[in-house]
Order: sequence, then structure tokens, then C-alpha cells
Amino acid sequence: MIVELEPMAHYTATQHAFAAALRDDATHLTSFRLDDDDAFDRRYIRRLRRMSAQSAEVFGADAPQVVSGNRGFFLEIDPAGNRIFDVVEKAPPGSGPAMIAPAASGENIFRRNHRLLQQFFNTLTDVDSPSFIRTVHRDNDSVPQASGLIGKRPDAANEAALERHFPFTAAELKTL
Repeated sequence: MIVELEPMAHYTATQHAFAAALRDDATHLTSFRLDDDDAFDRRYIRRLRRMSAQSAEVFGADAPQVVSGNRGFFLEIDPAGNRIFDVVEKAPPGSGPAMIAPAASGENIFRRNHRLLQQFFNTLTDVDSPSFIRTVHRDNDSVPQASGLIGKRPDAANEAALERHFPFTAAELKTL
């Protein structure tokens, strides 16, 4: 669905867009963070559905909750040569956390800083499956920084995981 809105502040526009897209019979709204230069793995939606159901069993479905994949990759774009390294974030990363909220609550994933989500909402995380690639380049709006475990796996393991979980290879990413 494409929602046309008058110019307005970013978060206000986000709220209006979610409200316009919400069906009358919807009980919940699932929103997730994805920048235009980042990527989710092939099984992101399947895992999101499974984790959402598990989260609802544990926490109930009456309050907003967050599910997140905290394992992924950073791709640093550099004229001297791109670099790819694995990360396991301490907090929900900027790419991929999703919020499942009762439709009437008005909550969405953009209301809070992604690094603080677990301070406001029950949060279920997956640290096993590589779920995102965060692209770092000179045009980023923020200053992306990995937190947690960084660069702990050998390049060969990262290359195999990229090919297994994403639709491109490390060699292809290094040519961007």
C-alpha cells in the first residue's frame, strides 16, 4: 500500500501512515525497522511470525512487545576496500527489530530509540540466526556502531553464513 501524505515531521508522518494502512478488523499491528541500504535474511518474516507467537505465549497479547534478531553483519563501505564483520548486538539493532502491538495502542517500532526498546517493552531476541546486514558508509544519517560481540568469527565462517542466509555472497558485497 502507498500512502500519500502532506509534508510533515518524520515520526508524525509514520504515525499517519500506519493509521491509514491499518484495517478496521486488525487486532494487532506489526512494525519493523529497515533502512533502504540494509538487508534482512531470507527467513526474516518466517522467524518474525514464529517469534511473535512465542512472545505472545510468554508475555500475552495485550501489551506491545518486541522481537529482534541480534546476530548479523556490518558492511563498512570504504574506497580502500569494503569490510564485512559479524556482530551480536547487546540491544536490538537498528535493522530488524519488530514490534507487535495491539492495534488500538498506537504504538510502533519508531516511537523509541531502538537501543532502548528493551527498557520499555518485553523483548524476545534471537542470537543464533544471522538476520541483518547493516551498511555503514559516509552518507549514514546516524553514526552506526556495533555493540556487543564484534568480529569473533573467521572470515570463512562469515562467508558461509552470508551465502546460507542472504541472497548474495561476501565477494559481491565487497564490490559495492
